[in-house]
Amino acid sequence: MLSATGMRDPFAAVNLMPGVDGSAGSGSMRINGMPGYTMSLRIDGQDATQQIWTLAYNMSTPSVDAVEETAVQTSNYAAEYGQAGGGILNMTMRSGTNRPHGSAFEYFRNEALNAQRPYLNYDYGVPGYSKPRDRQNDFGFNLGGPVYIPKLYDGRDKTFFFYSFEQNRLTIKNSATYTLPSNALQRGISANF
Repeated sequence: MLSATGMRDPFAAVNLMPGVDGSAGSGSMRINGMPGYTMSLRIDGQDATQQIWTLAYNMSTPSVDAVEETAVQTSNYAAEYGQAGGGILNMTMRSGTNRPHGSAFEYFRNEALNAQRPYLNYDYGVPGYSKPRDRQNDFGFNLGGPVYIPKLYDGRDKTFFFYSFEQNRLTIKNSATYTLPSNALQRGISANF
């Protein structure tokens, strides 16, 4: 499981609900005005609420392709969810079936596909202007089906597997300028202007 800081966020649809502000992937989602980190996230019934350890290891955000269903409860939820203040996000993950199935995907951005900023083209604008670097690749696959070991075990109607992989690569060009004092200033000699 990866963090939802890439191009695709499994919690994006939750932001369309009334009373929801922020992103669950960053742990700052506020539901019904309650503070961040007061919501509860359940993945297949297991508590995956954002805490220090889950944020450090990016463990509580599943891939979009691995999510089957998301249910959101913002009030009047059962007593079993009593520790949540803002709301409950209950996610059900996909699983294997009797027939093998899978898919692959890639979403990408590249500055070569972006339009030039207005009034800054090569012919009439700033000479030598180039588009800022903007490259992001989000790719992955998923695979599921019955567990089958020839001549040993046939898991149809009994045992299934599902595997999902997603990786987000982001290339950022950092253009920071640092000014250091000259040798004369380091020796205490100031320049007269």
